[in-house]
Amino acid sequence: MSDDHIRNYWLGFVVAAVGVSWLIWLWRKQREVTPKPLYISGRTASYPMSADVEPDKTHGPDDLESIQGIGPAYARRLNDSGITTFAQLAEAHPGDLREITGVTRWDPKEWIIRARTLIAVDE
Repeated sequence: MSDDHIRNYWLGFVVAAVGVSWLIWLWRKQREVTPKPLYISGRTASYPMSADVEPDKTHGPDDLESIQGIGPAYARRLNDSGITTFAQLAEAHPGDLREITGVTRWDPKEWIIRARTLIAVDE
């Protein structure tokens, strides 16, 4: 074989390898599942909670952001849905919290456990 044939062989091999790699990347990219964004609407503002716990009027709302995993966005969504205290958070159902916040990275059960711990410390 001449040098041109060998060079063309390897060039074709590299081009084919890059093409197959690109197709595999594209296939995997299309299969990725991205969570749908949660839009706060009037429906979530009056979202029914699993337990009727009234906030303490003398105490005011608690700082929900002090619980690991609850940042400003999740705290705002919880407040908009009527969960403003640790007591309300402790009595909420994890599925409800997941739907209200659209949480994907944290387990709301941990929020409930932490809220119950904070309530016990205050008592």
